[in-house]
Formats: sequence, structure tokens, C-alpha cells
Amino acid sequence: MPYIAQKRASILLDAVVRNLQDDAATPSTRWLLLVAHDTNIAMLRTLIGFSWQLPGYARGNIPPGSSLVFER
Repeated sequence: MPYIAQKRASILLDAVVRNLQDDAATPSTRWLLLVAHDTNIAMLRTLIGFSWQLPGYARGNIPPGSSLVFER
């Protein structure tokens, strides 16, 4: 795991994981939005260890307006 991704994205990944846990949100919480840059998405991708291929883009490329969506 690259050092920079570990140092810069570990707090964000921890927030994602904590909020995905069943006991993290109150019953009235409908959704949670975390706003980030493409570099944050790239570092999370590195920490989690996945990639993607979108039509018309290079493998792992992060097009404008991209997002990561996690479902609990």
C-alpha cells in the first residue's frame, strides 16, 4: 500500500467504514454525503484495492463529476 495514500486517506476511509456500520447512524439518518476531490477518490481506491474501467476512459481514470457510493 503506497505510503502517501495511507497517510492522506486513512482518516477518510475510517469515516466511511464507521458510517457503514449498522450502529453508526441514528434511525432517522437517511443518507450521508462526504465531499472529496479526485485525489481523495484515487487514494481510497488504493487503500481499498479496487479499480474500474469506464467506456471512453483509461482504466482507473476518474472522470469529472465522479463519485464513490457505498451502501450499508
